Amino acid sequence: MTNSAKVRHGSSRSTLTTKGQVTIPKPIRDRLGLRPGDSIDFAMDEQGTVRIMRCPKASPLDKWIGFLDEYKGQDPDALVREMRGH
Repeated sequence: MTNSAKVRHGSSRSTLTTKGQVTIPKPIRDRLGLRPGDSIDFAMDEQGTVRIMRCPKASPLDKWIGFLDEYKGQDPDALVREMRGH
């Protein structure tokens, strides 16, 4: 099964593959700023309308959030003196 997309009157259509995949039409990818490898969220309301949203990109520094929590509230100068052995 192949994907096909048509843009008509501000809407787009795509075909579901046998693997449950769809191609997001280029105008929508462009509008959302989607690139290969990006993550997207799907949200469905009570009427069954589905919204597609680009997930914010994670920062490579996110893994360090909270790393220094044990030192919170301590005097930075005292910490540096302690690390230097003074």
